[in-house]
Amino acid sequence: EGMAAFEYNEPDDAIERAKEKAKKKVNENKNKLSTRLKYVLNAFMTKPFKSSLVLSFIMLMFIESMSRRSLGGAVTFVCESPLIFILNWLMVLAPFLLSIAVKRKPIVYLLSVILWSILGIVDFYMLSFRTTPFTGVDLQTSMAEITLALEYLGSGGIKVILSFIIIVLVFVIVCIFCPKSKINMKRWKAIVCVIAAWLFIYVTIVGSIATGV
Repeated sequence: EGMAAFEYNEPDDAIERAKEKAKKKVNENKNKLSTRLKYVLNAFMTKPFKSSLVLSFIMLMFIESMSRRSLGGAVTFVCESPLIFILNWLMVLAPFLLSIAVKRKPIVYLLSVILWSILGIVDFYMLSFRTTPFTGVDLQTSMAEITLALEYLGSGGIKVILSFIIIVLVFVIVCIFCPKSKINMKRWKAIVCVIAAWLFIYVTIVGSIATGV
């Protein structure tokens, strides 16, 4: 009878061991995922230049994908026009580089992502109605039209202004609670590096345009 009881309980023990093993594996996977996420977040906080390169590349691929209606079109553009892609990458990279000189790096990342996301979406809709992409002239015209519209909208214009104020307040709150990180060099050196990088990007882009690239 004792042997029979042992044989009867053995399947239950096997099931329990299998459950424990599966639970242990799930916990290990969660720990690995948590470790990787912490590593990525730490990299964004302590390695702003590399993070800026990665984020600006992702944003540029997003913009190009929106412009060409597919990720495949963006990849084709990179292969066919690598020099122009690099120039565009430098342009997108510029605002992200400010993270080198500030402690609240996520704010810079967030603002840069929002900026380029808006321009990418605007470019997508512009190309839906015409064949030329969104340019600086369009931006200047749009700002003038917005100003004129606010003058004639009355209460609607006030609502727009109030919405903008609310967005600013939310942004201020986010800034207050956003985590800080150490700057890897003295503040003035970091500022000089950022300005030098912006000048390099400006000279490179202007020079390329002047030479007809």
